[in-house]
Amino acid sequence: NIVLDSLGKTNNLQKAEALLYRMNKRYTIHHSNSHSHSNAHSHSHTTHSNSIKRQQPDIITYNTLLFAYSQEHKPSEQTVQKAEQIIQDMQNQTIHIQPDTSSYNMLMNVYANQIGKYGYAQKAEDVLLYMSQLRKEGDDMVHPDTKSFNIVLKTWKNSGGGIESAQRAEEILRLMIK
Repeated sequence: NIVLDSLGKTNNLQKAEALLYRMNKRYTIHHSNSHSHSNAHSHSHTTHSNSIKRQQPDIITYNTLLFAYSQEHKPSEQTVQKAEQIIQDMQNQTIHIQPDTSSYNMLMNVYANQIGKYGYAQKAEDVLLYMSQLRKEGDDMVHPDTKSFNIVLKTWKNSGGGIESAQRAEEILRLMIK
């Protein structure tokens, strides 16, 4: 996770993505080998390669990559899609890790950095409303916080939508007060 964080902070996103891919691949191979090995042999025949614990990507790993995406000043459409895909994979349990408040905040921040693109402000607001719904349904990992609301306000400010954006931001402020 430390290396992934360093790569993200130095804007080496391709290397960070490659590292995450390798972590997933190595963990999956190690995990499946250790299961087949323990079924085929007794525990006393453990090989050196099976005794090395592989780092399983966790919520911190994925949030670290999302954070790197969210720090791009003007993220490309491809970066937006990658951030959305990570959240989608988490939601669909493709990677067996549920997104938390930070995960959603970082996705919304990717949207906020899309200057002059109105549609992303609506996407950020939709994520905020989805977070609120999850919280109402009892999801303890997700609860919109002050940062969540501020990111959506920033997204509307950056959207280039003029008066309509200002009105949407005002509605978000009202929602925040409730």
